Amino acid sequence: MVLGRLIEHAGRTDFGDAASIAAFRPDLDAAVAQLADHARFEVQHLDPLLGGHDPAGAARVQHEHVDLERALHHAASGLHEVEEILGDDGDGDVGLARERGHTFYLALTRYVAAYLVHVADEEEVTLPALRRFVTDEALAGALAAASAAADPVAAAHAGALLLRAASHPERVELVAAAPRLRAIARVVLDEAEWRAVEHDLEHR
Repeated sequence: MVLGRLIEHAGRTDFGDAASIAAFRPDLDAAVAQLADHARFEVQHLDPLLGGHDPAGAARVQHEHVDLERALHHAASGLHEVEEILGDDGDGDVGLARERGHTFYLALTRYVAAYLVHVADEEEVTLPALRRFVTDEALAGALAAASAAADPVAAAHAGALLLRAASHPERVELVAAAPRLRAIARVVLDEAEWRAVEHDLEHR
């Protein structure tokens, strides 16, 4: 959801206009921070579990994280270049700024494409391997450790995004499994969505 909205916002940004870029910049920075947090969570808490049983698979996932981080910073540097062209020390060439902005946009879409492939691989390869090798108790322990180490504000923000992006049955399962999400769900879901979740929680 975050990456889809980021691409949408980038697509309607006028890279020849500093104010338009300034409106887009916070979305990019927030996405970079969230993706970094997600990668750190996996490297610190999940990769060690997989590495104990499938070192090659764990190494592959870690290399992908490094490659994706580099690709993201490479893409983000393109926006910085546009900002420099339009900044106080730049020559203000609007045409060049828009040209470089389009290059940034394409780099960003290529990154998103690669990231979505990575996520699909995690769903189809990495998670099944974890469930094959690692007990539910060990996974729960890793998730609890990650939750304890997370910044509360970042964790609440991630929880809100997850609830907004999930289907109704998934929301019910998420809140049932993590009661701390209940208050967040009450805030981020509309009244009808929340009532439906509350009803199904009460009738589980």
